[in-house]
Amino acid sequence: MTEACQMPRGSAFVVRRPPRPAGGLLDELGHDRVLGGLVIAAIDNGMGLQGYSAAAKYVVTAIVLLAAVALDSFAHRGRVVR
Repeated sequence: MTEACQMPRGSAFVVRRPPRPAGGLLDELGHDRVLGGLVIAAIDNGMGLQGYSAAAKYVVTAIVLLAAVALDSFAHRGRVVR
């Protein structure tokens, strides 16, 4: 090793990781994320079993996502997020 790569003796080198949510995967926002993933997977799987093309699956998934975003934005109108 060269001198530039060596750590001086007695120095502390601490690697910190970002904090994790207290609730783990299913914290207060995690339920919505898991439910959304299940809905999208159900759309993809169900339409695949019915024999729809990939383009049709993308269009239906996009419509469902746009409806979910619109519903969420109307539900949270006027609230201040801190």
